[in-house]
Amino acid sequence: MNNWFTSKFNWLHGMFSQSSSTLDTASVEPQQDNGIELSSMKVPELKALAKELGVKGYYKMNKATLISVLNNDS
Repeated sequence: MNNWFTSKFNWLHGMFSQSSSTLDTASVEPQQDNGIELSSMKVPELKALAKELGVKGYYKMNKATLISVLNNDS
């Protein structure tokens, strides 16, 4: 499972670490733009992504809050 998580995290990190100049800003929503469906992710995956994006207090957040924050930060 660790290998699967590492692989998925690395893929997510690559999707979110693209510069804004390479992202299609005309897309409807951030999670649809990069193909990530945040609601299908598990809480530890969402927390890892939030940590990577520098979200403060991510470790206290529940799944719904994490999804909301990540949608707004993306």
